[in-house]
Amino acid sequence: MENISLKIQAYLDKEFNDDEVKIQDDGSGPYISFWSDSLAKSKPTDDQLNALSSEATKIKDDKLVIINRIKEYGSEAEQLEYIVENGVSAFIDKQNAVKIKYPK
Repeated sequence: MENISLKIQAYLDKEFNDDEVKIQDDGSGPYISFWSDSLAKSKPTDDQLNALSSEATKIKDDKLVIINRIKEYGSEAEQLEYIVENGVSAFIDKQNAVKIKYPK
């Protein structure tokens, strides 16, 4: 179901919530069971969603990059402690190294 969610996110060009779109799987594969009239776009066809596979993969990969960066950056308290102990320049260098390690 994650794949269809990511395709819908790519189609809408934004994240959505359960009030806007509901996805269901009755055993024959996931499908859109509800599409809100409040959305700016009409409900996509299966062909439209299937055409968004590469965009869905990019969204998934970008989310993984963000998760990895957050782990490396540490908590806000850890970041502040690093700045106090090492200075702002060292902190910026560390952040840039993380961005290079996990590029978008």
